[in-house]
Amino acid sequence: MRQKIQYIIISMLFLLATPAVLTAYGQPMLTFSAQNGTIAATAEGTAITSGATVAQGTTLTFTIAPSQGYTLSSLTEQQFVFGDDAQANNRFADMDTGTDVTASAIYSASTGTYTYTCTMPANNFDVRAVFMPKPITFADPAVETLCVANWDTNHDGELDEAEAAAVTDLGEVFKGNTEITSFDELQYFTGLTDTPRPVHFALSTWKTSAKYDNIVITSDGTTLYQNDFSIESLTDWTNIGGGQWQVENGALRQTDTGMEGNLFTLSALTLGNNYTIDLDATKVEGEEGFLICFNVADANNYCWWNIGGRSNTKTHLQERIDGNLTDEGNESSQT
Repeated sequence: MRQKIQYIIISMLFLLATPAVLTAYGQPMLTFSAQNGTIAATAEGTAITSGATVAQGTTLTFTIAPSQGYTLSSLTEQQFVFGDDAQANNRFADMDTGTDVTASAIYSASTGTYTYTCTMPANNFDVRAVFMPKPITFADPAVETLCVANWDTNHDGELDEAEAAAVTDLGEVFKGNTEITSFDELQYFTGLTDTPRPVHFALSTWKTSAKYDNIVITSDGTTLYQNDFSIESLTDWTNIGGGQWQVENGALRQTDTGMEGNLFTLSALTLGNNYTIDLDATKVEGEEGFLICFNVADANNYCWWNIGGRSNTKTHLQERIDGNLTDEGNESSQT
């Protein structure tokens, strides 16, 4: 991913005052301001406010803090003087093209601030800090493509933290996507009013050997996933916690009769809030039936349809929240 070129400009404006200004104040004036961040100053270690007069040669220290999602990438000084020209009196004139002093700004990772030290010149001095948004580095190119396509408001080909924070609803951008493998960058979407978790479909058993076949997952008439296991490949699946899963005789089988509810997850498919699962499930041997899992966020948060539970006597919906398993609705007797 290309690195975003950011321009954070701290301009040092040396304003050559007229004799009347120097007579009125006796010393040159220091002013400073920041956009998308804060800036504080000290003169020889004593805090001062913008608009203070400071003696020439005084050591100035600026502490510059970007707002969340912003960063400082360049620092320049420029000098200006008053002058006359054909258009206006007392017009600022640029004395030089500016000196890049980025290396002089020291960054502190512990505080997230930059420190810049310089000496007060003989003339009025103005310090201005402008921060630009920090780009997000995505681990998954598929997620980056979707995020940039939908929320890159400045059209620079990247998504920065400020743009992500401005998003209030993800809508159905990720619905039915089969390419996404991770979305840790969801942490930057701090403005979401209702944050849906990326969820998956999974299979499981409880002290039972079972086989599954002809899995079809659809949403609003669109087929999102289909597998009859005629090909012995499970690259779309992730085993969370155990069991013996393999493709055998054109079906997906779990053969460990000692396994208790660990998940075999279709990790390649991220699901939304509305989908339908069709499959063939057969108990081969063991104490109970089988488990059809949905809304799987992780190993500790999911729902499952427990068919043939309680020693093959009950069928019911159950939900695990932060590791705690609860029943949803009424049980039905298994016959």
